[in-house]
Amino acid sequence: MGLFKKPPKPQRRANISPSVSAPIMRYYRPQATSKNTKKENNTTKSSADSRNNARDGDSLLSLVYRWFGVIVILFLVIANTTISEAIVKLDTDNSDFANYRSLQEYNTGINIIFSSSIRNKSKFTLNSSSFEAEIRKKFPEVSNAVVVTPLAGRRLQVGLSLDKPLARLQQPKNNSQAVLSSNGSIVIIDTATVINEKFADLPSISIPNINYSVGDQILTSDEAGLTRLLISEFDGSAPYRYKINSLEYDVQKREIRLKFDNVSFFAKLTPERDSREQVGALVSSLKSLTEQGGLPSEYIDVRVDDRVFVK
Repeated sequence: MGLFKKPPKPQRRANISPSVSAPIMRYYRPQATSKNTKKENNTTKSSADSRNNARDGDSLLSLVYRWFGVIVILFLVIANTTISEAIVKLDTDNSDFANYRSLQEYNTGINIIFSSSIRNKSKFTLNSSSFEAEIRKKFPEVSNAVVVTPLAGRRLQVGLSLDKPLARLQQPKNNSQAVLSSNGSIVIIDTATVINEKFADLPSISIPNINYSVGDQILTSDEAGLTRLLISEFDGSAPYRYKINSLEYDVQKREIRLKFDNVSFFAKLTPERDSREQVGALVSSLKSLTEQGGLPSEYIDVRVDDRVFVK
């Protein structure tokens, strides 16, 4: 039994076909020489420098544009908020007003006021009320001054309204005269020759023992109102409306003596009574006396209510 052993079973071998391995591609970067490396580094550095320079140039140009815009805006703001000068306009065409001063005198004087304070030269700091008060102080004949700040432009607009001249105030001691405005204040003082040339059509007023200077209020509101009414009513437009020659004020007696052209008598009035009642009585009485041919030889007195005295 031992001599006959079973032969071992043959082992199955895997039928593996030989695999063909994929070709392996290998890339090798040739080692650069030191000369090529240096050249390549220089090229890279030059490119970076160029880019940096370009960026710096763009930044600088952008900064210049930005500051240029700021400067332009700042210039426009300054140009639109500063004032260079004042332009004056008179709010009347009446020739009586032109006798006070020329437009150039007003323009020069107001620009002197304007230049006296740096606050006047900015639209933000200009005080219109204060500026207007200074104008009225410098020019007493100005009844109203209106300062208009322009929204666009650099010229300050100043409009002036002037009081109408009322009468010439006599001052015989030094041969000077003054002009009273319609509110009874002194607006101009000059020699009698100059005042008479400019204001020859105005009646004269004399007030004994009075000293005055420009801007002084000589007549009270009642006295000025009575004087204005007399001048408007007695203008020579009718035979009984004799043109006024002069007025004499007696302050202590509160009496006004009204003298006319081409007649020898005068009228007595007072600021203590209503102006319209006195002037109305005077006009109607003179009209009646003129029609009757019996004018006063010395005076006509209308100071008492409902009474007229004739002498």
